[in-house]
Amino acid sequence: MAAFRPERKLVRLAASLMIVLAAALAACSHARAQASLPDPSTATVSIGEPATVHVWNRPIVELRAKIGSVTPAMRVEGIETRIRRLPLDAPVDAVKAVPGSFGKISGYWVQLEGRTLFGLTAEDLDPDSDQTLEALAAQAVSRLKEALAARADQRRLPVLLRGALFAVLATAAFAAALWGIARLRVRAV
Repeated sequence: MAAFRPERKLVRLAASLMIVLAAALAACSHARAQASLPDPSTATVSIGEPATVHVWNRPIVELRAKIGSVTPAMRVEGIETRIRRLPLDAPVDAVKAVPGSFGKISGYWVQLEGRTLFGLTAEDLDPDSDQTLEALAAQAVSRLKEALAARADQRRLPVLLRGALFAVLATAAFAAALWGIARLRVRAV
């Protein structure tokens, strides 16, 4: 007859709690994403606290527009998630900015092969700059292309081999420097 094992019961209980917690977090995340989408017919645009979109530690664009209840920081979070989810072989040259509207809000949509990554409105412009919305969209497209190209380059074999060679050379130089310091120390004593 099998002995009573309280450890098994405890493990099952912990696993069940983790599954329930994961499901609850997923449901909250989905609900938050749905709640943050503004109604295009009634959404108002105002200027909020600026937030910068970063892709691979590269600044892409600074957002200032608060659309409905969606703050610039919330917009940045969604944009960065959409860009992270792009396939690794996404065609860099297919990134473009097209004029468009969202209900009463007009601006530029930055897209990759017809898939909208983010939108820019006149409220996203820096009030201290004389930059146009079209120029801001072009700058964002250029920076996004550079970031996606860098991401693609990091997976190319020549780039990986060159990086490995530099690492080996730096390690050899460091080892030679340590050896030289040790030799000088022995001579000094």
